[in-house]
Amino acid sequence: MAELYIRYANKEDLELLFNWANDPFVRQNSFSTDVISIEEHKIWFDNMLNRSDAKQYIYMNGDIPIGQAKVRVEGNIAEIGYSIAQEYRGNGYGSKLLIDLKKQVIIDFPNIMKIIGRVKDKNIGSKKAFISAGYNCDYLMFSYDI
Repeated sequence: MAELYIRYANKEDLELLFNWANDPFVRQNSFSTDVISIEEHKIWFDNMLNRSDAKQYIYMNGDIPIGQAKVRVEGNIAEIGYSIAQEYRGNGYGSKLLIDLKKQVIIDFPNIMKIIGRVKDKNIGSKKAFISAGYNCDYLMFSYDI
């Protein structure tokens, strides 16, 4: 296995992140399940690259991008989200990314006191990855669809 590491996303990652964001599994497990248009993505991506309270990362295995993570800071709390590319899922990369991401968030945002990640109940893989990476499950949210 090559070296696993996090790098900052750059303008050349626009198409890669667009394709990953619209992966059906990613859309299904996102809190906003709508397909993202390229126009929406370009606006979001340009904004993300220029924010001081947020970062977009690419998770690398050697020179191969295998996933992405983003962080948004509000006050002293960092909220993270991540995904692993379809062809690399099921190999433990999610928990490894989350472990490496904790370290990167502390470097990039030294004033934070807590890192949180929200996961849909049916997303068993992400729940396991967060627990394996040392995160606590603080609460469950219940809803009733009418």
